[in-house]
Order: sequence, then structure tokens, then C-alpha cells
Amino acid sequence: MTTKFNRETAKIYAFPKRPRATDAQKRNAATARIEALPVRVATTACGEGWYHEAALHDAKPDRER
Repeated sequence: MTTKFNRETAKIYAFPKRPRATDAQKRNAATARIEALPVRVATTACGEGWYHEAALHDAKPDRER
């Protein structure tokens, strides 16, 4: 009994080369990503006295909320 395996190997394709980014370009890209993030502020109440915060919030006129 003869066992012969002829398997084709995978083809390896090279990625196209691109110019390397300089340090200044990397810093500018990182800064732009950070500046694009939205600023989020937590508005949750925890601990004692949360009801005072809620009362002050409810007492504000609608335009100040």
C-alpha cells in the first residue's frame, strides 16, 4: 500500500511597504485621538447626603440644568 501526500503549501504575500512615521507624526496622531474623545462627567450620587444634591438639582431652573 502506497501513501503519497502532495500538499500544496500556503502562499505568502508581502504587505505593501509604506514609509515609517516620524516621532512627531506619531505624537500628533496620538494627540488628535485624545482630543477627539468626548469629555464625560459622572453624575451619579453616592454616599450620604445624596438627597441634598438631588434637591439642589431639582431647585435649579430648567435653563441651568
